[in-house]
Amino acid sequence: MIKLETTIADEAFNPKRAHQYKLSILVGIDSFSYLVLGIEDKSLLFKQFSGISTTDFSKLQGEQIHDIFNADRLLKLSYGEVKIAFSSREQLFCSQSYVRPCSQGNLSKTRCPY
Repeated sequence: MIKLETTIADEAFNPKRAHQYKLSILVGIDSFSYLVLGIEDKSLLFKQFSGISTTDFSKLQGEQIHDIFNADRLLKLSYGEVKIAFSSREQLFCSQSYVRPCSQGNLSKTRCPY
């Protein structure tokens, strides 16, 4: 069962300014976390989730992460830049720099330049 473990929010965080912020996402073997950075890379928001299944990394974990995105309205905001890292027992993928999502905010349609 997925559980929100940690939420740390700075009072300066304003969802209406998401287009000015950077979103950093880390998908771990059994966890999911994200960090929102503001101007001058100041940490504004951090959330960490646990309880992500490791039995079927490719299918079940993907569904659980999808559920987190659907449930957390702050992940649905249109951030100015997004950086994501995935780790598994076999490999680590990390974008080398922030990539800009397409105008609809859909990362799946964003081409990675690397």
